[in-house]
Amino acid sequence: MKSWWLAIKIAAGFLLVLLAFVSLTLHLFARMVMHSGGHDLHRAHDAFMVTVLWLGAGAMALMIGLAVYVTAPLRRMSRSMDRIAAGELDHRVPVRGNDEGAAIARSFNAMADRVRGMIVGQRELMAAVSHELRSPLTRLKVSLELLREGRGGASRIAGLEADVDALDALVEELLLASRIDLGAVSPKPELLDLAAACREAWTRVAAEAEEQGTTLRLHLAGDGHGVAADPALTLRLLGNLFENAVRHGGPGEVRVSSERHNDRVRITVADQGPGVAEADLARLFEPFFRADRSRSRRTGAGGLGLMIVRRAVEAHGGSVQARRADPRGLAVTFDLPAGVRG
Repeated sequence: MKSWWLAIKIAAGFLLVLLAFVSLTLHLFARMVMHSGGHDLHRAHDAFMVTVLWLGAGAMALMIGLAVYVTAPLRRMSRSMDRIAAGELDHRVPVRGNDEGAAIARSFNAMADRVRGMIVGQRELMAAVSHELRSPLTRLKVSLELLREGRGGASRIAGLEADVDALDALVEELLLASRIDLGAVSPKPELLDLAAACREAWTRVAAEAEEQGTTLRLHLAGDGHGVAADPALTLRLLGNLFENAVRHGGPGEVRVSSERHNDRVRITVADQGPGVAEADLARLFEPFFRADRSRSRRTGAGGLGLMIVRRAVEAHGGSVQARRADPRGLAVTFDLPAGVRG
């Protein structure tokens, strides 16, 4: 709508200049004819043509000035695009006034903010991946050297297998996150029984949970709140949440609750562990973020699990938040489209 209004204003400006030019020209011509009284029309004609030329030049100058004024925001944005393309990601277009040009500048700046966030996020992700790969690769090299020297035996081979599995899981998470970002993973919604999906996803961590005394408790209202979601992505995000809860929550219960809000189902996964500091809650979904850097490698290594949870939820048009559970622990709440039973 604003672009149409801007075009109308430009056209109206040119039309007014043209009408003023024609009106003034006709007025001068009439006065010259009347003043000459019908005599010496040749001289009146010459004077009229000179006047027309001057008026035409003035009108042209006015139109050029108007065009320069109207297109100034576009030129500023063009220069800003060139600077951003050259690597100045923090540069923004100055916003002046509250007209259409200012609206375009604000939209451009919002777009530049999103582009900068994407680029910076990719750079941070690559730096984090490089750091995370260094440790298992170093251990692999050491283990291979010891095996070459005939030391280590079965325990060393088991360590090699564990490191290879860790690398394989990391690469798989990276590929999935990249495919979601690129739109290669497009959700194919199906009607899912939430309770059944939770029990299936729990099998991924059942052995570790039994070992440390953690159990799953479902508190799903109504008919279990069927959801219209992609089965693979839903199982993946539930599995990642359960893995995080079992790994960091310790003995106790992992509780899953749900409630219906219009056409969405809000789901909460809460553990009974020590929880996370308030200042760290917003960063939990960043790749490789460690809320407690003093944790051991087994329980504290950050990964891409919660980042994939966020992107899987967003792919379904939802959002995810983390908060401190009551009385203790971490609670992660997300929403999925509600399913309609036929």
